[in-house]
Amino acid sequence: INTSHIIPVDLNSILYRYEMILARIFGDWENADKQAYYANQSELRKIAIHKFLWDEEAGQWYDYNHNLK
Repeated sequence: INTSHIIPVDLNSILYRYEMILARIFGDWENADKQAYYANQSELRKIAIHKFLWDEEAGQWYDYNHNLK
């Protein structure tokens, strides 16, 4: 079992969505600092997801095992 070395697509997708939701909520509450923080975090996560979890050749998302790379 090597779960501590896996970066899962599904978990990161969920976290990305939650960060987007939090940015929207804080925007509705007029808390610009937290809105900007969560908007930035979601953008950084999206970039990382595409960089590490997308395989262009296969046209598929894969979990990333950082021990194998």
